[in-house]
Amino acid sequence: MRMHISMRGMDTLSVRQKLVLLIQAGLSETVIAAKTRIPQPTINRIKNGQEPRERYVRAIDTFFSANDPRAGLPSDGDSASSSAT
Repeated sequence: MRMHISMRGMDTLSVRQKLVLLIQAGLSETVIAAKTRIPQPTINRIKNGQEPRERYVRAIDTFFSANDPRAGLPSDGDSASSSAT
């Protein structure tokens, strides 16, 4: 008997798909670039299909894990920020 376990897209998204989700959630390429320390033109090229370097994959994966828009995204993309008002 075969059993199918759905991870609901967990770790199955490509780096490009992660960037698209972040952008659709309202983050700009510039913000993503600043938070990941990846040049903005490189963010754009990855988003448009260029194969990224491994260090960029790791940086985007780390940022996406902390800011997955499917789980709710902080408005400035910084998961460590607090709303002290």
